[in-house]
Order: sequence, then structure tokens, then C-alpha cells
Amino acid sequence: MKINPEIISKGLFLEELKPRFRCIVLVNGEETPCYIPASCKLSNFLNLQKQEVLLVKNKTGKELHYSVFAVNHKGHYIILDLALANKFIFQEIHRRRFSFLGKRSCVLSEVKFSNYRADIFIPSSNTVIEVKSVISLSKETEYPLSDSLRMITQLKQIKELLHLGYSVYYFFIAFSPKTRIVHIRRSSQFYSVFMECLSLGLHCFGWRVSLQKDEIKITSKLTIEYAEKNT
Repeated sequence: MKINPEIISKGLFLEELKPRFRCIVLVNGEETPCYIPASCKLSNFLNLQKQEVLLVKNKTGKELHYSVFAVNHKGHYIILDLALANKFIFQEIHRRRFSFLGKRSCVLSEVKFSNYRADIFIPSSNTVIEVKSVISLSKETEYPLSDSLRMITQLKQIKELLHLGYSVYYFFIAFSPKTRIVHIRRSSQFYSVFMECLSLGLHCFGWRVSLQKDEIKITSKLTIEYAEKNT
């Protein structure tokens, strides 16, 4: 997935604000309000203060001129635009590495099934793909870090689709170059519903992606563990 280098600027991250999606970045010596395209507080996962960040220029007319795109961590950029995972998989879905999905001549995004909205849908095989972003600086991380009603409701809707005969895939995308293993947190309510979905035929895959010059690429597979980590 290509990134236009002409829309990228650099800044120094100063602070994440209490209002969601807002932060302050030092851009060309000025403290500048910027947009963070993530619904969760990124400070829960990363220490962003005084770190170099890449900024994407927003379209003319937007309230904020920049969106935070990635943060520099020990010479590697970690992508912070969590919504990018859906766009990335949608663009990559026709590549050979996804041949296990079968025929992909027609692929749709953001398709609604009653109250559930699928990230990606392949009509010819009734295949639904749910894409989840993972951000961590550790080799191993847990998912989810906390339960949310929206996440549990979404999984229950996926369970209904499995009962109806749909083929459903759950893709985990890790944006950190360090992450190798994702453990589904056994103590979460998410875990019990997730395991029910697996028993009904849910397919689970994971990949690690990185920003290389002006392109986002898949670098390796992620290992998805369903059991507790060994102590």
C-alpha cells in the first residue's frame, strides 16, 4: 500500500488531550492541535511524549490541518492510524498470500448485515472478514486489553452469521515491528464468545505490517494464541 510522501510532515508529539481524537504536536516550532485517528487512548499502549511522529496533511476545510500517522520508536515507525488496517487489507486482498479465501473477483467494504457492519465481504462465497488492529511494543501482547460492550456485541453478531452458514475470518494486524504473538486474554468475556465462534468455524489469522519508505508492507505472520501464557 503506497503512501504519498508529499503529504507527510514530521513533528514532536507533546501530549494527548482528554477529548478523543485530539493531541498537541510541535510542528515547525509551533504547538499545533492534531487529529489522532484512533478511538482509544494511545497512551494506554505507547509512551508518545516527545517522540518524533509522522503527520498526514488533512484535506482542505478540515478543522485540524494534520492527522498523526506514525511514531518513531528506536528507528522504526509504528503506524498509529488504526483505521488503516481495513483499507490495507482491502487493497491487499487480491494478492497471492490471501488465496486461501478463494475467488476474489468482487470484494466489497463496509457491508451491513442487520446491525452488524462487515469490514470486508466477498459475495461469491458469502465470506465476511473482520479486521482488528494491534499496537504493542512487546514481543507478546494480549487482546483485548479490556472488554467493551461494542466488541462483545460484534462477536455475538458474528456468531449468528456463522450459524447462518457464512464463512467468517478474523484478521489481526500488528503495527509494531516487535510484536510476534497475540494472546487472546483468557480472563475476558471476549475470550468465551471468541471460543464459541471458533467452535462454529471462525477462521483466525494474523500479520505484522511495517512502514518501509513510502509503502506499508506485510513483513511476517502473527501467532495467535488462545490459551493463557505460561508462567
